[in-house]
Amino acid sequence: MPLDRANESSDQTLTHDPEQHFSDPRRVVDDDSLSREAKLKILQSWKIDLLEEFRADEENMGSHNAQAGAVAKRLTEVTKAIERMA
Repeated sequence: MPLDRANESSDQTLTHDPEQHFSDPRRVVDDDSLSREAKLKILQSWKIDLLEEFRADEENMGSHNAQAGAVAKRLTEVTKAIERMA
């Protein structure tokens, strides 16, 4: 069932787990059905999730090096998307 993105509860759903709904941060920026405010909330939430994941990987002393690299790459992509919105 498609999400009604005009609905505030749908925006909260997208904000809760952005990676589940968007394959790439650029898709958030390019989604014309979302307001600028909603896009920024989604991207900021995604960034916070990635920072938490990155920190957790670091605490594991690099045992998941490939995963940490993937998280760092995605974090860079999300940060660039936020900068595009500025």
